[in-house]
Order: sequence, then C-alpha cells, then structure tokens
Amino acid sequence: MKRILCVLLITGALFLLLWGCSKNTSTSPSSSPQWRVVGNAGGFSPGAASYTSLYVYNNTPYVAFVDATANSRATVMDYNGSSWVTNEYLASPTQYTSVFVYGGTPYVTYQDYLNEMVMYNIASNKYTTTNAISSMSSYLSGTNGTSYIAYVSNSTISVITYTGVSWTSIGNAFGQTSLAPSMCVSNGVQYVAYVDSSSNSIYVMTFTGGTWAAVGGSSFGRTQSAPSLSVEGGTPYVAFSDTSSSGYGRAAVEYYSGGWVPYGGADFSEESVNYLSLQLYNQIPYVAFQDNANSSKVTVMTCASAAGQWTTVGSKAFSAGAAQYISLFINNGTPCVAYCDGANYNKATMMYYH
Repeated sequence: MKRILCVLLITGALFLLLWGCSKNTSTSPSSSPQWRVVGNAGGFSPGAASYTSLYVYNNTPYVAFVDATANSRATVMDYNGSSWVTNEYLASPTQYTSVFVYGGTPYVTYQDYLNEMVMYNIASNKYTTTNAISSMSSYLSGTNGTSYIAYVSNSTISVITYTGVSWTSIGNAFGQTSLAPSMCVSNGVQYVAYVDSSSNSIYVMTFTGGTWAAVGGSSFGRTQSAPSLSVEGGTPYVAFSDTSSSGYGRAAVEYYSGGWVPYGGADFSEESVNYLSLQLYNQIPYVAFQDNANSSKVTVMTCASAAGQWTTVGSKAFSAGAAQYISLFINNGTPCVAYCDGANYNKATMMYYH
C-alpha cells in the first residue's frame, strides 16, 4: 500500500537486534549516531520494488513490497538476524501492499489484479477479499488485532472492519477524492485523512455517534498528493506536501488543538517533497520524505514541541540514491525506514538511526 500508510508503534529492543547484526550492515558500530543499513547495502529485494511497508515485531523487521521481478507479486521478507529471507510470496500483480504483525502472525493487505482488496493471514494461509477499489489504506489495531481498511471506490471513501468472519462497513461512504486515504485508530476511535478532489484541501474524519464527521468541522491546508496521518492520545497529526501559494510543495505538519494549527511553524523542508511518512512517538512527530532539494534522497526530520523547530535526524539525504515508497517506523524512539533505492535498481532497503 501507498506509503500513505499509518503504522502502529510497538515497544521492543530493536536496537539489540540491529546492533547484533551490524556485521551485515554497510557501517560498523561506533559511538557516533548515524543511519545504518540493515542487511545488504545494495538492497535486499530480488529486484525493483514498490509500495514498501515496514513493521517491526519482537525485534524482527518485516517489509512488504511489490516485486517487479515476479510479475508484481506481493512479497513479504523479514530479517532473521543475519540476512533477509522471504516470508511469503502472494498473488500477482498487486499494489498498495501493507504489512502488520499481531500476536506473532503477519498480516498483509493489498489490491489484487481484479482491483479487489485482499487481507492475507500468513500463518493460516487464509485470504479474505472484498469490494473492487481504486486505492486503499489499512490499519491493524494493536490492542485487539482488529483490521480496518479505508478505500476509495467511485471517488468516495468507505471504511470496513474484519470481524473474524466477514467484512462489516463502518458508517456510510463519505468525501470525494482521487488519492489514497490514510487511516489510524486511537483509543478505539477511527480516523481517516483524505484530500478533497475539488479544493485540494485536507479533511480528517472521525467516526463518533454512528456517523463520520470532520475533526474541527472544516478542512485545512492544500495539497495534491496523499497525506500521512498519525494519531496519539486522541490527537490527530497530518503530514502533507503544502501546495498552497506559499508552500511550493514543501513538507508541513498540522495537528488538532481546538483547531488545525501548524506544528513547529510553517513548511519546514528546503524544497518540495514526496512520499511523506509520519509517525508519532510520545506525541513527538517524525516525518520521512523524498527530499527534492537533495537529489530526491531520504531525509527524516522531527520537532520536539509545537513551538519548536524542525531538525534533521542524523544526516539529511542519507539514502544511496533517490528514494521512493518511503515507510517510517519508530520503535522505542529509534527511527527506522524502508524504501526503494534508485542507486540500487530500486531494490527495497531498510535503515535505522542509532
């Protein structure tokens, strides 16, 4: 799935896993924090990849992606401590891949060649499918393992949940969009961010009282690409490429605090950005993006407070080449990112900062 995807934060000692595997990285351990490759520096997928999605469970990173060398088949690989291994090959051709892990079981969602949504339980080899769609975003609740999918069909957004037997709709369809939505669940409440087709403004919808309603009662910002939503403690944050008259496509984050307001001031990247991926850790936002001011490589930035300034995590533009389909995951304060690296034939690559 689009890197429009919203991923759960989980606790664990990811540092121990990755540090213990440092002999397989392109950098050796040192006292200086830096971005380090997990596994092969030249990428770990068989060939060109797209729609990368990163999730870490019990010290094991999982990456789902579309494998161009296998007729665009959905593929899941995990790092076993010394190398990346294929966990599962799924249907082909596919797009919008996303991976989550609950109770030790990986779940993969994707859009298949019939344009249907599919959720696949790797442990039981069980597929579940639903309506034909044009784009989608999925989310797996870490509290009870409930699956949610927000999808676009006929330019409107619908949200469904899997009961263990069948898919059930949550409320009625809403909005008008041509871009993939971004979804999160916080304290049992569902949130969906999307870009309105007519105004290019952003709405964050929440399901309360049996209906979908806009958070704050109105839209905010302007963008022409899919936003990235993250919610913590009931407070939604949205990262987007600001295409307003003063934004020039630069990265921006707004959050809801009695109204939609910029976090850390206005646009903070040097130039325009793509493939934004937002994650929160203790209500501190981290944003990864394709940095068009720096050869379209990956840059990660963070801001400690709403009144603070955005700063770069480690060095900016740290990928070997231009990056696409960026997926950010923050584990116990450690930023990790998966992406497709243009310097290595667009193979899937994972790096972490320590």
